Amino acid sequence: MSSVSKFIKTSSWDTQALRYMQPRVTDRGLKTVAVISTQKNKKLHIQLPSMTCWGITDYTDQSTGESDGKFSIKLHFTGKGNLSEASAEALEKLKAFEEQVLSDAVNMSEAWFGKKQTREIVEYGYFPFLKPGKNSETKQVDPEKGIYFRPKVNCYSEKWDVEVFDVEGNMLFPSENGEETPMDFVPAGSEVTCGVECKHIWIGAKGWGISWALKQTVVIPKMTENTTGKLMLDLSEKEKTAMYNAPVPSVPEPEDEVEEEKQPAAAPSTYVEDSDDDAPEPSEEQKEEVIQEEEVKPEPVVKPVVKKSVVKKAVPAPENEADTPPPPAPVKKKTVVRKKTA
Repeated sequence: MSSVSKFIKTSSWDTQALRYMQPRVTDRGLKTVAVISTQKNKKLHIQLPSMTCWGITDYTDQSTGESDGKFSIKLHFTGKGNLSEASAEALEKLKAFEEQVLSDAVNMSEAWFGKKQTREIVEYGYFPFLKPGKNSETKQVDPEKGIYFRPKVNCYSEKWDVEVFDVEGNMLFPSENGEETPMDFVPAGSEVTCGVECKHIWIGAKGWGISWALKQTVVIPKMTENTTGKLMLDLSEKEKTAMYNAPVPSVPEPEDEVEEEKQPAAAPSTYVEDSDDDAPEPSEEQKEEVIQEEEVKPEPVVKPVVKKSVVKKAVPAPENEADTPPPPAPVKKKTVVRKKTA
């Protein structure tokens, strides 16, 4: 790490080595006070130890699904005594810094708040930047949930004010791909080492607090190996040999399922004996079948025969079905064939 780094490691951070610039009023009427580290004679920047984060996210209203467009990184100092020595030290330094600013705010209350204020009043209006975890059901503070620290991830005029690197120092973001954002490189569950800047102390009409911003981070994304198409089973040589030498079981031939075929209903006969007498006209279906049969049947070679057939027109059916008489019994047709004289 270069000796000119503006970041102070929390292990060597003197939380009392501070001075403050004169308050400034923004265009929105918010009063801000810059915090200077006398260790560097620069604006306060600290380097936090490696810890797990919940990714870079924005706040989304659950009722509307709309984002507020303000991003932050959620760092977690774990509870249940699982903190590393470096993380535990960093947490204590942040608490000591917060305590120092509260004490200095009492001394600077007239310049900062417009009038002298007691420690009790100063603490009452203060919004802490270290947030204790809460029980998801009772919403009460739960020490086992640890402490959360959420520095902002600023984006001004669609330009991100943060840099993301891998552990080898290669810059991941900003990248040549203009569609990528810091969220693509710092997902939830990532292990990160963060460099944060104390932007300023802000003072508003309803309270005051300390604003932090992420400036640089080294990230090891949460490992999510793609196992698709990769064998995950570990076979020993003995297991492989056993699989090769396993006897081949006799597999009975599958029996074909025999479906009982339904016999088609007998088609109505289209054969009519030749007759000079009247006969009912066949239906449309019967007409079609007769035509098909005549087309398929080859013409027999016989002597010419004079065939006389008399068919009377069918009587139209009466309109009233109730008055319809029963159909007459089929009458045999008689065909008269005359021999051709020589």
